[in-house]
Amino acid sequence: MKKIHGLSFKLGVIVLIFLLLVLGCCGILMYHDQMNSYHQQCENDLRSVSVYMEKLIEDDGVDFALYQKYFLEHYREIDVPMDADDYVPYRTEYEHLFQTAYPGKTLGVDIEFDDLNDDVKHAYLIYQQLYWIQIFEEARDSFGLTYTYYILPESETESDIYIIDGMRFSRADYIQMKADDPELFAAFDVPQGEEKEYMYLGNQVPNKRDEYAVKWVLSVRR
Repeated sequence: MKKIHGLSFKLGVIVLIFLLLVLGCCGILMYHDQMNSYHQQCENDLRSVSVYMEKLIEDDGVDFALYQKYFLEHYREIDVPMDADDYVPYRTEYEHLFQTAYPGKTLGVDIEFDDLNDDVKHAYLIYQQLYWIQIFEEARDSFGLTYTYYILPESETESDIYIIDGMRFSRADYIQMKADDPELFAAFDVPQGEEKEYMYLGNQVPNKRDEYAVKWVLSVRR
């Protein structure tokens, strides 16, 4: 009887261990399946956001092209307030300056952007910068993302230049980041001042072709 009880106990232990292993394997498989589904959903959400933002930029057409061109040429000179949470007053200021300088004229019809004076152009860039930053920030918050940005790869230096950054950094922030990681920012240092009240624009970071080959292939295709 003792032998029978001993065998029964051992058999029960083996069965219990087997059940625990089966349950554990099932749990791991279910976890991986759920994580795969979650990652796939995240990927789909990111793709949807990208398509949405791309459509907004495409719909803006010539205006966005003008904004980007002037940004790349003059972002070092532009003071964009850090705490501005509404682009409308800056659009109003731009429109007021435009109408004062060119009464009765329409941009792109009676006068071209290149013919505007510097004050009007700067006001235009500030308004456009705040408009797009607000759009990207709203998309970030609406889709529950950590970060949204629009970057332009630069082949000559193998770097990315940030044109629209959904995470605001002041000029003082940039000075601190540079101090924390001087090696990363050394090659792309473009001093714009140390003010806390103005955004640091045109940040550049390395984007080496041999390290981010897929990214470069996609940028060339586009």
